[in-house]
Amino acid sequence: MVRVPIRLARSRDCRALAELRYRLRAETESVTETKSRFVRRCTSWMKKRFRAGSCPWRCWVLDDGKRLLGHVCVQLFEKIPNPVNDEPELHAYVTNFYVVPEMRDQGLGKRLLNKALIMVPLSRHRRRHSVAEFGKQIVLSPVRLCSAFGYF
Repeated sequence: MVRVPIRLARSRDCRALAELRYRLRAETESVTETKSRFVRRCTSWMKKRFRAGSCPWRCWVLDDGKRLLGHVCVQLFEKIPNPVNDEPELHAYVTNFYVVPEMRDQGLGKRLLNKALIMVPLSRHRRRHSVAEFGKQIVLSPVRLCSAFGYF
C-alpha cells in the first residue's frame, strides 16, 4: 500500500480541490461549464467554507507533497434532539469523495473515509456508524458501519 499523508484541507488547497471536483464530475457526466469558469466559481465557494474552524464543513486531502491525490469532504448537520442516550444528534454527509484514477486500488480511498469516520464528532457515547449509500451520495449515520470498512 502506498503511504500518502492525509491532512485537513487548507485555504490554499481550494484551487486544487476545485480542479479535483471538476475531474470527479467530468469522469462520469457531460460537463456544461468550462473548466476555468467552474474552477474559479468552486474555488471561491470552497474558500468561504474550508477555512480553519469552519463549521459545518470538514475536508481531508491526500497530499504527496507535490499535489493533491484525493479528498473526502464532509458536511455536518444536526438531527432533531433525541431522548435516547447513545444516539448522536449530529450526522455527517459525505459530499465529495475522490481519488485520482492513477492512484486508485491502493487503499487510499478507504484510508480517507476511515479518517472522516474517526475525526467527525458524531457520537458522544459510542462510535457506532453505518454508511448508507444513495446513488453516489454517502451519509454517515449512527447505526453500524458496514462491514466493507471493517467495522462491526
